[in-house]
Amino acid sequence: MFDANTPIIVVTANTSESDIAITTQLGANGHVFKPISTQTLAEVLIGSLNPK
Repeated sequence: MFDANTPIIVVTANTSESDIAITTQLGANGHVFKPISTQTLAEVLIGSLNPK
């Protein structure tokens, strides 16, 4: 079951600021854009699991 502490990472090809704002407003904790870099994915996952 998911709860408020479950990180939501958006993986998309849409990189517009409006798309990022919408998904953030809907609860996304991080964004990874295609083509996916493993380094970027790792950074976003670590940042979402260990928020500042």
